[in-house]
Amino acid sequence: MRKTNKSDLAHELENLVGSVPNIPPFDHSATVLIRDGMSLVQSFDVKRMSTFGDLAKSYIMQVQSCFRFTDKVVDVFDRYDTEHSIKSAERHRRSATTTTQKVNHIAEGRTVPDWKKFLSSNKNKQALITFLGDYLSRNLSDMFQDENKCLVLAGAFSNPEIVRQLSNEHVIDLPDLFCSHEEANTRILLHVIHSDKIFQQLNIRGLIIVKCSDTDVLVLCVHYFKVLVSTEQMWFLTGSTNSLRDCRRYIPIHELSKSLSPLLANILPAVHALTGCDTTSAIFGFGKKTVFKLIRKSPSKFTKSPKL
Repeated sequence: MRKTNKSDLAHELENLVGSVPNIPPFDHSATVLIRDGMSLVQSFDVKRMSTFGDLAKSYIMQVQSCFRFTDKVVDVFDRYDTEHSIKSAERHRRSATTTTQKVNHIAEGRTVPDWKKFLSSNKNKQALITFLGDYLSRNLSDMFQDENKCLVLAGAFSNPEIVRQLSNEHVIDLPDLFCSHEEANTRILLHVIHSDKIFQQLNIRGLIIVKCSDTDVLVLCVHYFKVLVSTEQMWFLTGSTNSLRDCRRYIPIHELSKSLSPLLANILPAVHALTGCDTTSAIFGFGKKTVFKLIRKSPSKFTKSPKL
């Protein structure tokens, strides 16, 4: 399959409206932070952690840091238990150079093994996600000092379809959000739309932050923003940080949606898929930048694309 650089499209979209290192203060109770859970876990500096219990405690500290600017955090995980996955070839390609290290049991006192080798196994990743979901559910008092805060976990339990809300006193199921999607990419958008419905029910104008570095999610955010009726602002938090440089930045989805014609926003997922992604081949001789500029210049020529 011919590969392409998916981030080229993300750069083109970001260049249309720019990005900012920080966003203006907003009402905590009207702010929802939705994150790619596995991406967060993979970013942990495990060299400073001896055991899986240390990793779980670091996760709690990370969640608590988010409560400084929001009352609600939603962490959405991929599922790795699907036997016949459409992404099997892509995952095999990513882990082809790594010798899998199997871990039979994950527990608080178990030593964290070689991180790269450990994460090369889908079974290890699924077991780790389930461990975190169980650990967080059993240690509510460690995570919550404020009764107004909550953490929603999607795909973090033995049944990955389950979604649960954790607060200072309770763990409750959210059956309206149960989902069989394999990818966190699309599941994130389910939580975006649900958050907007909650804003609408409360008769407030809300703010949604999606923390993810995947171009697929950025494209879906732009595409679906038009259906959000009570979301005043939507920001896409991307980029990474290290001891030398902080590249984290916020892209305003609400402004990006305005800068694109309704037709272009509507066909954007089809354009992204047809120009190459994890499960489709790129077009020979045409990169994402070229195709995006062509469609932006003459979107009327692609009116049938949304039907693809």
